[in-house]
Parts: sequence; structure tokens; C-alpha cells
Amino acid sequence: MDVEQPKQPFDANKTAENIKKTAKSIRDSSAMVRDTVKTFRETGAIDDLVEALREAAAATRDTAEEINNMARAMADRGTITEISGAVEETTKHAKDTYQTAKGAMRDAAAAAPETTGTLRQAAAKAGEVPGQVTQMAKERMSKNRQGASEEEDSDAEREDMRPELSH
Repeated sequence: MDVEQPKQPFDANKTAENIKKTAKSIRDSSAMVRDTVKTFRETGAIDDLVEALREAAAATRDTAEEINNMARAMADRGTITEISGAVEETTKHAKDTYQTAKGAMRDAAAAAPETTGTLRQAAAKAGEVPGQVTQMAKERMSKNRQGASEEEDSDAEREDMRPELSH
């Protein structure tokens, strides 16, 4: 294993001089820190900082305690259970409403196939996927046209389901 040799020969005097410079720098820094701490103490800055931290800690403690008390009171009164029940009931009603609207759309498409394009536009505005409306209308019309030939049925469905290009 090769040990790398210093490029310059060791100079004890230069090393001693570097140590003296470092010691002086440490003394100067210590004096500066001492003066800074003295100034902080004399101006009351440290006391102000400590007092502000104490007040912030107390406010945080009091806020946490108040939140805990409110949560406990809501749980004791059954508020949280009531809210959960209301959310559950609302979800059920929303699903029922969706199913009702979906059925109404199917019925409307079957009763008036010419208006399928209009329904598709309304559904798109309401956030419904137009392809789903088209598929429902096709299924309903197919059931209603069982007596017609497949070719006539296919041509009519394509004609009724053709998207309207209006922008």
C-alpha cells in the first residue's frame, strides 16, 4: 500500500503560525458571541422570545383541549352518529334518484326514438356518457321493433343514433 507523501516538506513554524491564527479566530468569535448574548440580555430580547414561546405553547394547549371537549360533546350527544346516518340516507336517495332518472331516460328513448339525439345532448350536459344513452335507446328500440326485419332495424337504429354535429 502506497502512502502518499506531502508535496511540501513539513514546516513546524508554519504549522505553529496556523495554530496561532486559529486560536485568535476562536477568541474573536467567542468575544463576538459574548457581546451578542450580552446585548440580547440587556435589551430583553431573550426574555421576550421566551415569553412569546410560553404564550404560544399555552394557546396551543388550550386550543387542543377545547377541540377535544367539543369532539367529546358531539360524540356524547350522538351528533356524529346522526351525521353518519344522514349521509347514508342521502346516498341511498341519490342512488334511487339515479335509477329513476335512468329508467325515465330509457322510457323516453323508446317512446320517442327521434328525440334520442336531443336526449344525448342533454345527458352530455348533465355529465352522463352519451354512449350509455345511445346503448339504452338501441336496446329499447330493438325490443319494440321485433316484428321488423333485421336489416330495416339496423338501418333505422343507425339513422336514429347518428350523432348531431352542432358546435
